[in-house]
Amino acid sequence: MDIFLEIVTNPDGYYCTHTNNRMWRKTRKPNPGSSCIGTDPNRNWDAGFGGPGASNSPCSETYRGPKAHSESEVKSIVDFVKSHGNLKAFVSIHSYSQMLLYPYGYTTTPCKDQSELHNLARKAITDLASLYGTSYRYGSIINTIYQASGGTIDWTYNQGIKYSHTFELRDTGRYGFHPACQSDPPYCQGDLAGSDGHHGAYQGQHKLEGSPRQPTGLSVIVLLYIGLWPTQV
Repeated sequence: MDIFLEIVTNPDGYYCTHTNNRMWRKTRKPNPGSSCIGTDPNRNWDAGFGGPGASNSPCSETYRGPKAHSESEVKSIVDFVKSHGNLKAFVSIHSYSQMLLYPYGYTTTPCKDQSELHNLARKAITDLASLYGTSYRYGSIINTIYQASGGTIDWTYNQGIKYSHTFELRDTGRYGFHPACQSDPPYCQGDLAGSDGHHGAYQGQHKLEGSPRQPTGLSVIVLLYIGLWPTQV
């Protein structure tokens, strides 16, 4: 199994959080005709693009951008996914809220694999809770947190990557977007346990579908936003 990690998905935004605005969320691309900079890269995907839960105002924190995949940060991931061809799982890791989410965020219509994804999420958060007792909520994005159009895992799911999930990491407000691993080891270790539980549950589910072992070339992509770029679903 190949696992691909993209540690910083928004490098310009990341730089801004260390030089100017620690809470910067968007990209840093100028918007023509506006003094407001940037697009929310988690509203820029071609999955219900421009629908409720995304803004058409360049000054909004959830500005969707002029068109789907207009941001190079998003387009680079799109190109990678489309060129790879054998991705079986996609995990987007954010902070914060203590949630494990699956599609959809842009519509109330359940995804066709909702039952399986729900059971997988339940298994993962059970494993996570076994370490520090951290309680995670889980469910579809729209039913668990709020409606959000143009999101990452909705697009990957629609591309055929069934096991598309988003982790919203610890906590529920004490540290928020400023996690401190040294002062809060459960933040780091606990969510690694949850990711491991997700991976193990996926492997078990894959075997239940009739495959005696992982197929050759199986690949998983994991995007990490942990403590690097403040973001929400």
